Amino acid sequence: MVIACLEPLRYTQMKEKQEIRDFKSLHGAGKEEAALESKLAHPLNLLGPGGSWNMARHPVLWFILLSALIDKSHACFCDHFPWTGWSSCSKTCNTGTQTRSRQVIKNEYYWKNSCEQLCTFWETRECNRQACPINCLLGDYGPWSDCDPCVKKQFKVRSILRPSQFGGQKCTEPLVNFQPCIPTKLCKIEEIDCKNKFRCDSGRCIASKLECNGENDCGDNSDERDCGRKKSVCSRKYIPIPNVNRMSTGFNFLAGEPRGEVLDNSFTGGICKTVKSIKASNPYRVPANLEDVNFEVEIKEDDLKTEFYTDLTPIGKNKDQKTSASTKDERGVHVPIFYSSTKSQSSTQNSAFKEAIQASHKKDSSFIRIHMVIKVLNFTMKSKDLQLSNVFLEALNQLPLDYNYALYSRIFENFGTHYFTSGSLGGVYDLLYQYSARN
Repeated sequence: MVIACLEPLRYTQMKEKQEIRDFKSLHGAGKEEAALESKLAHPLNLLGPGGSWNMARHPVLWFILLSALIDKSHACFCDHFPWTGWSSCSKTCNTGTQTRSRQVIKNEYYWKNSCEQLCTFWETRECNRQACPINCLLGDYGPWSDCDPCVKKQFKVRSILRPSQFGGQKCTEPLVNFQPCIPTKLCKIEEIDCKNKFRCDSGRCIASKLECNGENDCGDNSDERDCGRKKSVCSRKYIPIPNVNRMSTGFNFLAGEPRGEVLDNSFTGGICKTVKSIKASNPYRVPANLEDVNFEVEIKEDDLKTEFYTDLTPIGKNKDQKTSASTKDERGVHVPIFYSSTKSQSSTQNSAFKEAIQASHKKDSSFIRIHMVIKVLNFTMKSKDLQLSNVFLEALNQLPLDYNYALYSRIFENFGTHYFTSGSLGGVYDLLYQYSARN
């Protein structure tokens, strides 16, 4: 680059009359243009006598002067030296760095154009910003507890020192270990006195009239043993409400997922109560836990979706579909609804859907898929005297008298934190229409 040192120009204010006199000294328009061309030919000629010039009245000419000086300098074109590829990230997670550099050849162009001062030859950037997976870390087992006189077991517990996060290995090993033992104390839990009721082998008390009625009211069938003549409750056999067992599951409010069976909806209580749907010819048997059930078909218009596909493979690979969903009422409470609000998993796993995927590979086809949520019934549970499931009762009976966090929290994990007092049952309407893309 050529660096020019110029002596500072002296600018003096010229009187208006002097400028007019100098201007009039030019003879004719042609001479006026010639004089201007002569001055433009050599920028230094623009300086008046003694090197003075009024910059304020000649801004355009001053710009031309600077441009002439700049044109004689040189600048480095940095992209003349290409970048290398980015290096591998210094970390696989938790934000690493990558670097790249220019491929420099220090030739005449490099030194002549001062590329060393004008160009950037090294760059860095962040990469792999996601958090690293954290594996679960369990502590050691504590000492054995005293022998519980009711369950006749003793326990030892360990805690989670570090939970799994960001896709790390989950805690799969048990937190509680137990072994049978001989208690040295008496169980302080008094056995339930069924009085004039029938006592089941599980400890449940049922009405005496339920014994030998041909129905498994105890849940373990102990009320139907050693029976002579059995008297049926209903004059005919009725089938249960479809998916009535879904109403009896618990619900983990924190995880937003259904859990194990809490209520026994196979128990009818010796009452032949039936309900008939709108289209079904045969009525259904209503369990004793239900206060009210109402068949009413309602189409969720907001959930109606129409989608167009040219390839069904992405649909078949979708593994993130659920068979249950939740809605939110006006009070802000999440109420589970026992049907999928999006694409049904069963519809994408059946043989007809798989055949459609195979057919799409053989023929140039396009598809229209229409699916919507349809509610078919509403239900309401009784507010009291609910019949609990045997599996839930057995889990409760296995708890020790002294509070044990690991064992008691496992109840919530297996059976949830709540049960359903009301809700809806329904299904998914899913139509897949295939047509030739050529037509």
